[in-house]
Amino acid sequence: MGRGFVRDKIAQRMGKIAAAKVSDETIGGKIGEKMCEEIPGKMSEMGIVANASKVYGKGSFFVIRLSLVSADIQQLVNKAAGKEKGGKLNEMMSILGGKWAQDSLSTQILPLLCSKIQKKLPDTMREKFASKGLTMDITVKTESEEAEYFFDVLEDQ
Repeated sequence: MGRGFVRDKIAQRMGKIAAAKVSDETIGGKIGEKMCEEIPGKMSEMGIVANASKVYGKGSFFVIRLSLVSADIQQLVNKAAGKEKGGKLNEMMSILGGKWAQDSLSTQILPLLCSKIQKKLPDTMREKFASKGLTMDITVKTESEEAEYFFDVLEDQ
């Protein structure tokens, strides 16, 4: 009984020391960096070329800039609607001008993709973090909305 009691007390004390060493800033920083590494890869699987960078961090609050660079329409359609419809799209693009038509459509679809991602990403990320036991408040803003939101958040901290 004596050894077990001492071992438990030591374990409790070590846990408190470890918890004190791991700050919100450390956790927020690591999560932000990990997200910047993972998001572009996940988006690439869908046919979207994106860049992500952590542009601000204080405590557990951090800001990631996500920029959509381009979209592979063929891959997006294949992923969303199946390869058969993707093949039909490819045929249509060939008739309309091939690479030029695909590039033009890719450029036109980026704003639509941004809007969809802005709506879906917070819930997707919340669920991912919840499955790992983390509670996150995730907000996605457009470039035109971000400054006002950012300064409002800073005022509240």
